[in-house]
Amino acid sequence: MTSLSRALCAVLLAAPLASAQDLGGVFLSNAQDGSFSTTNIAVFNPDPAALHKVGLTPRFWGGGRFFASFQQDTLGTLVRGYAGGGNASSSFNPAMAASGRTAYVVDWFNGSPDNGYHIVAQNRDATGRVVLAGPFGYGGGDGYQALHPDVSPDGRTVIYSFGGNLYRVPADGSAAPEPFPFVPPGGPVPECVGNGNVTRAVFSPDGTRIAYYGLSRQQLPAAPGSPDLVWQCARAVRVMNADGTNDRALSEGGFLNQTTASGWRADEIVLDWKAGRLLISTPSVPVRGTPTFQVLLLDAETGARLYGDRRFDAGNADQDSYQLSPDGLHVAHMANSPSTSWVVVRNVETLEEALNFQGVLNNGRQSFLDWADAPLVPEPARLELSQTHIMTWRGRGVTITPTLYATDGSVIVRAADDWLDSEDTFAQLNAFTSTIWGTTQNRRDLVKCFRSSGFEACVRVQNVHTPQVSAEVIQGVAEE
Repeated sequence: MTSLSRALCAVLLAAPLASAQDLGGVFLSNAQDGSFSTTNIAVFNPDPAALHKVGLTPRFWGGGRFFASFQQDTLGTLVRGYAGGGNASSSFNPAMAASGRTAYVVDWFNGSPDNGYHIVAQNRDATGRVVLAGPFGYGGGDGYQALHPDVSPDGRTVIYSFGGNLYRVPADGSAAPEPFPFVPPGGPVPECVGNGNVTRAVFSPDGTRIAYYGLSRQQLPAAPGSPDLVWQCARAVRVMNADGTNDRALSEGGFLNQTTASGWRADEIVLDWKAGRLLISTPSVPVRGTPTFQVLLLDAETGARLYGDRRFDAGNADQDSYQLSPDGLHVAHMANSPSTSWVVVRNVETLEEALNFQGVLNNGRQSFLDWADAPLVPEPARLELSQTHIMTWRGRGVTITPTLYATDGSVIVRAADDWLDSEDTFAQLNAFTSTIWGTTQNRRDLVKCFRSSGFEACVRVQNVHTPQVSAEVIQGVAEE
């Protein structure tokens, strides 16, 4: 029995846990085990007995693979850069729509002329990958850490906030991002409302509305302890139609106005909308100068605080990783230690632990989480390549499409999240498109292997002057 099997048995025997059928949806989080600082995104089920973890984005090690300076990893017109310390290697902060269209943030192009962070979108099967927005700068607070794109349920539109502004962009990359057209009733945008004041936004489950963390004009004390009230722009959770009309404050004042606590940052904001409920984070009064935060639930129609002052946060939780289950009855977050992180799920009414993935699926040191209302991951059965013996010549590229199939024959993903690399200069790999090409005229054989969900498939590459044909097949087999 493997160590993973023993850990799984221990968890299953320790207490009755909810199943994927009970909880619904899928998790998206870091695919890598251990403490390495780079990340790539995997999708898996909220069920320790049937995780079926599948990588959705390429898995890079460190700042770049061998020959990163040869610019082999390209996406559209952008080139993956080379940088130390894990830069130019990571994808994070995903959001998946029910349709499967997924948006996320990457640092792939750091250390290149396209330096900065970008928002990328792709289908759930890893096809249709395009760059939507960027580059974004490195700044702290409201910088790249606060980038949390969200996708409309039909998969057509992506929204994101940056620098206090809300933007929208077609999810297929067919047009450039544009500032969101706030259209409040009565004509001009009133004071405190609109762009310049937005720090995070999400679609409603049906895609007809958008909730965002913004401001509203409120009467507040002129100074601490002052009996005089003055009109100020203060923190509010706002809701509007998806076209910007009917913008109104859903919840304002009181606990939300503690956002003035020194040191509270935009990347600590949580906002999630499921089953008529909004999950939000709010700062609490600083303790010994250190601001903390709390996670609460609001009724998405009335703004009323559900469950009173009950809080769903934990001391070892990643601050912006809280997510509601599709039915709104459970809340999940990433728990972490100095070297790794894992998913924990609790019942919102009882606060009892329903799932704890510690020792079952550790997600690396860098933690993030999306709980998508999307179909479960089917059980993987095999990995196959579109070609298994290729010839490259004079730098010509050949695309190899790794395809992971389910036991029912359906396609899970058309990409590999990992591969066995080589320092042979004549066969380079574009990890974004699975394209192999040659750079010299040496006649040499090389077996290059792709991996996904515990399966491996290989291709034999030969570099020659002129094209040749071969029928040799190398079968994909599961790893032990």
